[in-house]
Amino acid sequence: MSLAFHAGVQRFVAFSNSPPCWLTANGLPYSDNDRTKSEPKTTNLGPATKPGAWAPEYAKFLAQVVKHLSNMTRGAKWYVSPINEPDNLWDNNRQEGCRYDNVTIINVIYELHFALKHLNLLGVQIIGPEASDNSPRLKAGASWFSDSPC
Repeated sequence: MSLAFHAGVQRFVAFSNSPPCWLTANGLPYSDNDRTKSEPKTTNLGPATKPGAWAPEYAKFLAQVVKHLSNMTRGAKWYVSPINEPDNLWDNNRQEGCRYDNVTIINVIYELHFALKHLNLLGVQIIGPEASDNSPRLKAGASWFSDSPC
């Protein structure tokens, strides 16, 4: 990254395939529950007893990573992509991912916004969610925000 920056690259994306294993319900970077293609009833962003509750910790972790990386590339434009294909099952040990419901997606982005602001990373833009098929999310429409604490 440092070489790219010194060679003239001015835009970087901090992309997360999964939260760190210590922030997932099952201690793994993928879901191991029996999932269907419909909206999941739970999320792998732990703890298992209260799915999605670790969104603030995940956001703080990502903000710290972006702060560290942006300090190495002063003057570059930074983006952060916290959610990897929430529409996929990710229920095997071959591929990591973020199987999140709409409320968890909103919470992660909401918490990340404030974590970046807290670290004075006001120029960092959030990209999310990165998905292979957004149609289930788009069909949910207003429910994205009606269930949100935002």
